[in-house]
Order: sequence, then structure tokens, then C-alpha cells
Amino acid sequence: TWIGRPAPDLGQHLTAAIFSVAGGHDKARKYPDLIRAADVVVLTKIDLNTVIAFDGNRFRDDTHHFNPKAEIIELSALRGNGLEGWLTWLGARTKAKQEDASHWFG
Repeated sequence: TWIGRPAPDLGQHLTAAIFSVAGGHDKARKYPDLIRAADVVVLTKIDLNTVIAFDGNRFRDDTHHFNPKAEIIELSALRGNGLEGWLTWLGARTKAKQEDASHWFG
């Protein structure tokens, strides 16, 4: 993991920062380098909002403070909320990269 350090160039096309409601709403502020490097921020376990003191507005505000362009996708694997949006986001980027690389493979 490279949390707290500058993002290494691994040759990746995109970067997803994944945080959990269970981890607390302060994580965007705690890991600004990760947020700045992210193309998308995924917030998981949103079903725990009812039992954990998590300030979603603060998390979103902090995220957009460090990276105004980052899309935030909120999901619950337990309930399936947001999974379609996450899969759509991934699928769109995968298709774009396949089209970019199609000249290599005919």
C-alpha cells in the first residue's frame, strides 16, 4: 500500500481510491495524496450509516476539496446499492481502453 506516500507510477490507466464508512469520514482529509491521484473514489459499506457516526457530507466535501473532478460512488455490497454504478463506471473505462488498444491486435 502507498497510503501516506506519493502515488507510484505503476503504469495504470486509472486509479480508484476505496474507503469504507466503517473507517470514518475523516479519511479523505487524512489521505489527500490518494484522493488527488484518484479518478474515482468508492465509498463502501454505506449500509452502516445507520449504526456508525459517519458524516457523508463532510467526506464528500473533503474529497472534492482535494480533487474536484473525482467521481464518488457510494455502494453497499450487502444490499447491492450502488453496484450498478460502479460496474458501469468500470465497464465504460474498460471499453474505452479496449478501443484505444484495438490497433495493436487488429
